Amino acid sequence: MKRLRGVFILTVAEQRTIVALLLALVAIAFWKTRMFLREDGPHAAASVETQPSPSPGILP
Repeated sequence: MKRLRGVFILTVAEQRTIVALLLALVAIAFWKTRMFLREDGPHAAASVETQPSPSPGILP
């Protein structure tokens, strides 16, 4: 059991590498989410012109 504890002891350089990789993964996930929302978000629906429907309470 003591042997397995030594596996998780990392040097400062290894810690920095892991933090950099995690930050890169978070940045990529954030960027992909922003791109997905930009394509399918409210801006995409606003570009379509719709005809106003008559109100059901107003008769001609």
